[in-house]
Amino acid sequence: MLVILLLVIVIVISYLLGSFNGAIVISKYIFQDDVRKHGSGNAGATNFYRTFGGPLTILVLACDVVKMILAVLLARWLLAPTELAFESTYIAGFCCMLGHVFPAFYKFKGGKAILTSCTWAVFIDWRVAVICVALFLICVALSRFVSLGSMVAAVAFIILVPLLTRPGWFCVILVWISALLMLWAHRENLLRLIRGQESEFSFHHDT
Repeated sequence: MLVILLLVIVIVISYLLGSFNGAIVISKYIFQDDVRKHGSGNAGATNFYRTFGGPLTILVLACDVVKMILAVLLARWLLAPTELAFESTYIAGFCCMLGHVFPAFYKFKGGKAILTSCTWAVFIDWRVAVICVALFLICVALSRFVSLGSMVAAVAFIILVPLLTRPGWFCVILVWISALLMLWAHRENLLRLIRGQESEFSFHHDT
């Protein structure tokens, strides 16, 4: 019974942490605006930078990283004495990622969870994180499309976790669902890439 209670606490808190979106909060309370009303309409760091620019983008990125760190560390602490100790990283990471994509606080319209999931990958296996980040950076450098790099990283996530870590089918399924949700969140970007209408990344934000 205690294990179930602790699991429910981990699931709920991880999801709520994921639901906190730095891009939306900062755009609303500092710029008196909503990042989702601009550019791609996405509540992510790339659209935030293109819209508002400036050093506050670093704060948005930090929010995406910190909430995953908090979710995983809390889950590991609470579930450490239970039979779910190993799975705690996967459960918390999945729920936090789910909250980022479908946030309860913002009518279930959030970001695409690439940086959040990359932070999760660090806890799963640092090699997975390094390879995913490297592939992302290479793709963006060569193509200038952040969305393409993100989708390549998501596909790599699906392949690398079972290949390098062999965590068991339950954990693998959570990773696969997460990566597929990230790809689904990029469906409009994929269509724009096919049509040649996707915006290239630039260090100069829109004015």
